[in-house]
Amino acid sequence: MSTDSTFVSLDPDVVNTVTHLGVVLFASPFDIALHDQMLAHGVACLRLIAQGDNPPEDWSPLEDWVRVPADPHEVVARATALSHRVRAQEHEEVTLEDRMVVFGDVRVVLTPLETRLLERLLRAPGAIVSRDVLISSLWPNGLPSSGSSLNTLIKRLRHHLDLCPITIHTVQGTGHYVTLNR
Repeated sequence: MSTDSTFVSLDPDVVNTVTHLGVVLFASPFDIALHDQMLAHGVACLRLIAQGDNPPEDWSPLEDWVRVPADPHEVVARATALSHRVRAQEHEEVTLEDRMVVFGDVRVVLTPLETRLLERLLRAPGAIVSRDVLISSLWPNGLPSSGSSLNTLIKRLRHHLDLCPITIHTVQGTGHYVTLNR
């Protein structure tokens, strides 16, 4: 656990309770790579935002934020809610049926191209699929005139999957892979 002054201002019992709930605390500024890795593995994250710092503009369903110093009850309540969200997601299954991603009560309709991309990536979650393989799978007759078509498609698909526990990762210059956040 960090000895950052933000953590020092939190009651040790609060930190222990939050940790026991399976929630990781991140004080700002924080290690974005570690934060993203935790989310990719389905670990709930509670960001502690200092007075005067801007709150995050976007975050995953597996994270929340609170401005510090904060009421200990609020910190524990937010951590408890995050813990419940993670447990609820652990029991839900993600399916892809008829161009629709289904996850619990969430239904996301995809275009035919987005569906083919997601199907290709889901064949082997965690395995990197090269850009060339993705392009030939999606456009057997060659990439359309816009060279950024794959990037645009991946960006749109990521946006559609915001409420689902599927994350599309990019390995710069190599390809893409998906993880199922459990």
